[in-house]
Amino acid sequence: MRGLFAKILLSAILIGGLSGCNLFGVKGIQDRYDIEELTVDSVELPDSVKIGDKINLSVRGPLPDVSWAFDHFELTRDDTRITVRVFGRKDTDVEVVIMLLAVYEETFEVSIDEPGNYYFHFPGGGDSRKTENVFNGSIDKWVTVLP
Repeated sequence: MRGLFAKILLSAILIGGLSGCNLFGVKGIQDRYDIEELTVDSVELPDSVKIGDKINLSVRGPLPDVSWAFDHFELTRDDTRITVRVFGRKDTDVEVVIMLLAVYEETFEVSIDEPGNYYFHFPGGGDSRKTENVFNGSIDKWVTVLP
């Protein structure tokens, strides 16, 4: 999936060109990208794990267009509630993009060292994108950590 996304993005850059093409670092990396929260459409995680085992979380959702890519996760924990936010970045140097369906799919691991029931909350995402399929709800899942 990442290879296909890279090819689509490369095609978009080659067709659309770059605004102020800066391959030699004149602008800082932070100046080149906009970071925004992404929509989460589906989540996969186990119902239970043994203490010490990693919890594999897989998330998937749409990107606003092919100039966007997954950037990072942010997790906040409040007792047994864990909120997972997914962020993407837009390459602001891309002038023109091909309007194709673009999605991200990422997996990461979480370790919890105390037995119990944990509530994973995945907010739907930000409202700032101008797409038709913005999902503003949330996805909630329970995971039991066994002793």
